[in-house]
Amino acid sequence: MAPTPKTGALPESSSCSGGSSSSSTAQNQQQTVNAPNVPPPKEALVEPKAQPARDEIDEWLAGLGNTGVMLRYSEAVHREFETVSELTAAIVDPAAKGIKIAEPSIWATLGITSLGHKLSFSGGLRKLGGLPES
Repeated sequence: MAPTPKTGALPESSSCSGGSSSSSTAQNQQQTVNAPNVPPPKEALVEPKAQPARDEIDEWLAGLGNTGVMLRYSEAVHREFETVSELTAAIVDPAAKGIKIAEPSIWATLGITSLGHKLSFSGGLRKLGGLPES
């Protein structure tokens, strides 16, 4: 028996009766396997939803300091908030100083561990909420 070609066609066997149907079956299978012009599934053609708030959040994060270092939290912030205005929901004590203005769990949720980054984020929240600087 000859080795099976890489195209996926089955080898023709001389012991099969009706060689023409065996041959056409092999041809059909080869066409199915080697169909490079088959369009992708419909789901692959669907355009992703536009996310206008993403730019707004990224601009806000980029403005929290002068180096854009806060953009490292972009994915986490987008996962938790849809718009910049929603970020004000993290303010739990408007009269508090420093990082105590924010819900304590936000730091772990967003992966912010650096005190400096927490202070920058808190300051940004303060401005978003229209609160005086602490």
